[in-house]
Amino acid sequence: MRGLVFLMMVGCTEGAIVDDTSVDSSTDTEADDGTEVDTEADTEADTEADTDPPAALISNGTYDTSNFTVDSDPCSLGDFRDPAEFLPAALAITDSTSASFDMGEPGADSQECTLNGSQYTCGRFERIEDSGFGADLIIDTGLSGTVLSTTQLDGVLDLSMTCSGGGCALLELGGLTFPCAFEGSFELDLQ
Repeated sequence: MRGLVFLMMVGCTEGAIVDDTSVDSSTDTEADDGTEVDTEADTEADTEADTDPPAALISNGTYDTSNFTVDSDPCSLGDFRDPAEFLPAALAITDSTSASFDMGEPGADSQECTLNGSQYTCGRFERIEDSGFGADLIIDTGLSGTVLSTTQLDGVLDLSMTCSGGGCALLELGGLTFPCAFEGSFELDLQ
């Protein structure tokens, strides 16, 4: 837009007629020399500038997970089980585009992950584990994070666990509380 205004100023001679019907005069004020000055930034340009740049296309392949750190464990899940066991040692990324990719354990079902700039969020999935105490643990898991490069991502694992069956009371007597929420962060690097 500025280039067009510059060309119009250079191409015009004194007394030339300029069509200014496309100028929004509601946001213009007059400067001391009589020329109009736009006092508001271009909303369209601001919107584009405020949005994260599109993420680089993520490489398809198998990624090692590492540096798992517990960020939140209010129900003390770590006292009963190593929280890192909820995160596979590797995750496969397939069908990568500029808008999404699929991620899951190699050779297993995967979840679609959508990209918003460099941030990604994957569909949640649920699995049921036998506790060994006459109770099923229903584990709802989500993955999200940040794309750092075409071969590196930061990730966040968040899960919510509930219990079903007569053995749940025994697990609660042992110190687990239900529902149980948990969050941890990790890194993904292409093998």
